[in-house]
Amino acid sequence: MKLLLALLALSILYLQVFGQGCNTGEAAFSETLIVSEDAYVSEPEPNANFGNATVLIARGSGGMLWSFIQFNLSGIPEDLRLTEATLLVPRAGTVVPGRTNVFFIKTASEFDEDTITWNNKPGFVTGDFGDTVDLAPVDQPNLETIPVDETENVSESLLAGNNTIGFGIVAVTGNTAFIDSKESGNPIRLRLAGCVPSSINCDSLRCPQGDNCCNGQCYNPATHVCIDNRLCPVNHLLCGIACYLPSAYTCFNNNFLCPRGLLRCGQACYNPDRYSCENGRLVPVNNPQTEA
Repeated sequence: MKLLLALLALSILYLQVFGQGCNTGEAAFSETLIVSEDAYVSEPEPNANFGNATVLIARGSGGMLWSFIQFNLSGIPEDLRLTEATLLVPRAGTVVPGRTNVFFIKTASEFDEDTITWNNKPGFVTGDFGDTVDLAPVDQPNLETIPVDETENVSESLLAGNNTIGFGIVAVTGNTAFIDSKESGNPIRLRLAGCVPSSINCDSLRCPQGDNCCNGQCYNPATHVCIDNRLCPVNHLLCGIACYLPSAYTCFNNNFLCPRGLLRCGQACYNPDRYSCENGRLVPVNNPQTEA
């Protein structure tokens, strides 16, 4: 009897921590979104745009730097009952260990990474910054991805019918964090989980139980993911319109793929041990006067 009560207590605790599960007539839903827009802005350079940088920076003093991220929610089922929304943030680089504490603050409007600056950055929904998040905890040196719970904020955006959700990343005074941007090939992601009706509407289709909808196509979430309304095999990311394995390729400027270890120069990929890129042209490293 004591064992039964203990198991019951553990079951209740599990439901409290991980959500209530799916009801009869519902199917589990899960999807991971890749950040669609990301950039940092600089108080010392208020008109400069850093949308193509391979790093996001949050600096809380010495000339503030804030970062902004945005996700496309348009492909999420309207009848989703959300139980989890977690930002998966690559572990940050740091100047001083233990000084990588930041706030994630919901933005009040959309932004374009190609035009955002300090002067035109979006405002925040609330003045309450909430709890700080350490993006490089010294007591967990092997933690490669930092989870940040944003279930409440994402739920509010989905219920409001918003097609996007964005966050500002603002460092605590005296802290600095360097985070990979999507241009680095290691983007911030947003993991969603919840429940949908067992068969869901997918434009003109009705998807079978267990399938999800992606831009009018039913798909099995065990084999594919929906990224910005495009289907890719699991473990793949999207570069422009092409799916790719981040272990095999690097995506430059969100539209150009090179094999891992090679860099981009204009419309070519090159080995930095053999060539350099000067004004969009390849030059052998042993003879910089000769154009390849």
